[in-house]
Amino acid sequence: MAEKRKIVIDPQQLTLGEIEDVEQATGKGLSDLFTTEAGGLLVMVFVEFRRTDPTFTWEQARAVKFSDIDVDRPSVAPKVARSGRSGGTVPTPAV
Repeated sequence: MAEKRKIVIDPQQLTLGEIEDVEQATGKGLSDLFTTEAGGLLVMVFVEFRRTDPTFTWEQARAVKFSDIDVDRPSVAPKVARSGRSGGTVPTPAV
């Protein structure tokens, strides 16, 4: 069995380019995607796999089995700023 891929749920570690890649792949902003546990996890899976394979797609991220990843969360849930909107942040969901 292949070693599990570690996925850290911390949007603060995303680069601006990675955020742009997510928005282009989904047509949605991070604040919209991080409103559900699945959405936040998909973002981080997509970004983590693209870091080693730039051709990795959103559809491939959706096909990753939960049993193939090792999810790690920071002890304090980071906030995702709402882009282009006034006020507030969206908490990162616990997975």
